[in-house]
This record gives sequence, C-alpha cells and structure tokens, in this order.
Amino acid sequence: MRHGTIGRAVEFVLDNGILLASSDTLAELTEKMTNSGFAKRYGTEMERMQFVERLRQVVTLVSVVSVVQASRDPDDDKFLALARDGRADCIVTGDKRDLLPLHPFQGIPILSAADFVAQFVVR
Repeated sequence: MRHGTIGRAVEFVLDNGILLASSDTLAELTEKMTNSGFAKRYGTEMERMQFVERLRQVVTLVSVVSVVQASRDPDDDKFLALARDGRADCIVTGDKRDLLPLHPFQGIPILSAADFVAQFVVR
C-alpha cells in the first residue's frame, strides 16, 4: 500500500497495536481492493492483494455477535458491531457521510485517518 495518510495509520497500528477484523469486514476489504478504481491511489491489483494478504495474516479476528443498527448506511453497521465486540480503542474511517458523524460510538472514538495520524502517529 502506498504511504499516504491511510498507509501511515495502518503501518502504525500494525507496528504498535492490534488491528481488528471480522470475516465480513475482511470480505468487504477484499472486494473493494479488487476494484480497479483503487489502482491510482493504492497501487496495482497485485500490490493491493498483497496488502490484503498481509492484513489477513496479522489481524485479530473477532467473532461478531452484536447486531448494530446505528449507521445511515446499513452496510457500515458491521464495522460498529466489530468495534463493540472487539472492544476497539477507536475506529478509523474515510466514511465522512455515515460513520464519522457517529463519533463517538458507544464511547469508541471514530476518527479520520488524518485525525488518527495527528493524534497518535505524529508525536
């Protein structure tokens, strides 16, 4: 993955924290990263799939049991349920329309990648 703000946030978490995922969130990531529209921003399809594979190897897989209906976009509720069941310290998202407005969600901060990097990475 290229080393923009999102890349810096992901690398920081991989080096210093625990990255949570569920089977549903990994499936969505894989689907999104196969989209050719991501090529310009996130590298070739091979680079994107290598990134997904790296994440699959290092994430902490959470079995999500909560049912959450809090987002305007029902497809985003899986991320909120993952954060709740995984006892996440924060949610990092680029979804300005649906997830960021929910900050905080049940006490869990929801941050943009830029805000995450500003708060945690750049010190």
